[in-house]
Amino acid sequence: MGTFLLWFGWFGFNPGSTLAITTYGLANTSARAAVTTTLSACAGGLVAMAIIYRRQRVWDMLTMCTGTLAGLAAITGGCAVVEPWAALLCGLVAGVLAVYGEDLLDWLQIDDPAMAWPVHGLCGMWGMLFTGLLASEDYVVEVYKVKRGSGLQGIFYGGHAQLLLCQFIAVCVIVGWVVFWANVYFWAVRRLHLLRLDLESEAVGLDAAAMGEAGGMPLNMTKLTDGDKSNAAQRIIAARAVAGNANSGGSHGLAKLLDGGSSDLGMARGSYGDNNNGLHASSHPGGAGPSTHQSAANSGRASPALTADEAMAAAMAKSAV
Repeated sequence: MGTFLLWFGWFGFNPGSTLAITTYGLANTSARAAVTTTLSACAGGLVAMAIIYRRQRVWDMLTMCTGTLAGLAAITGGCAVVEPWAALLCGLVAGVLAVYGEDLLDWLQIDDPAMAWPVHGLCGMWGMLFTGLLASEDYVVEVYKVKRGSGLQGIFYGGHAQLLLCQFIAVCVIVGWVVFWANVYFWAVRRLHLLRLDLESEAVGLDAAAMGEAGGMPLNMTKLTDGDKSNAAQRIIAARAVAGNANSGGSHGLAKLLDGGSSDLGMARGSYGDNNNGLHASSHPGGAGPSTHQSAANSGRASPALTADEAMAAAMAKSAV
């Protein structure tokens, strides 16, 4: 539903950018933008879905939605100045970039659950450069009123690459501006210790902690007792501690910890209830404080094995360390 709402809104964004259809030229431009927007979106969605089907033998609806948005983002820059067949090509490449752009983020271990960079970043850059390749001279003259023969069209239409160069410079300026200010912003947020959630909010989920709902359903936060939050937080602490120690001990160390053969898990679990100051220490590899060690030593309890949830969390945390 969200994809179709965005798609519908794109018709106001691309064809609607003419701001009027009071003349034949404006109406023709708006109609062409609507056609190219639709074709690129369809091509992006179908190609992305086909790639995932080839990998997994599953028709993945989410991937189709992502590819559709990639096609919409890519065609936005040149929707009024390219031919319909070129719009199909634009969407086709955008669908490929969306899928492999996500693969690149996974390989780089960069978290982007909304796929904002592959769709809006990578495909947006492709769309800008694409305009410099396949912008039709007739449409450029019609839309932007430039003098015919000025060469301000795509290089495959006989242009002298001035338009492509302008588009490339624009991409570089936008990327440079965003990278600079994003680094400044996140550096400041990190220095203020606002970049990460507290353990309890992370455990119950941000929807529940900040918005009062989970999975789109209203949630009575009073139902989440301190014990519920404590147990959830302990699982995260234990998973992080296990992951850190497993990294130092290799796969054998992880197997040992998952089998309950180390006291580190017990210390990590005990630190939350025994000493709040031990929270920070136990969340880092090998960082259990002296009071936590003492508590574990005095308890004399055998370290329990990880639950299924903790084992999964440990494996995920290990891959992220």
